[in-house]
Amino acid sequence: MRNYSSMSGAEFQCAREYLGLPVQWVAESLEVDRRTVHRWEREVFTIPERAAEVMRGWLARTSLAVGKVTLEVAKHTDTPLLATSDDFDWMGTEGFPASWQRMLCSRVAERTGRGIVWMPLEDASSAIVALAVNEAKL
Repeated sequence: MRNYSSMSGAEFQCAREYLGLPVQWVAESLEVDRRTVHRWEREVFTIPERAAEVMRGWLARTSLAVGKVTLEVAKHTDTPLLATSDDFDWMGTEGFPASWQRMLCSRVAERTGRGIVWMPLEDASSAIVALAVNEAKL
């Protein structure tokens, strides 16, 4: 018997968009076709519990990352908050896409009042966001 979730399509889509995750990335991560993700969000298909649990895990890990990065940014007042402008520039923690990193920067900037600047590719590995997220082992 398949185990289905109580997560609605609206909740799933809102969570995905809140996290800055593209449909294609979610589909690849959950090993389904992108059309399946669209069908979950439109409630044509019921969302399997495994997919709902993964989405809830991403939400929890993101919340932790925002907290950790906010603390790191507070320690380094002379270091700008850097965001990548191109999805190919950011390798991502555990495969999160660059859009997730930009969402993270936006949330940290909102909490700290810090500005965001575009990160040159050569600075990607030393950026404060990258260091703090990697340190959090998310």
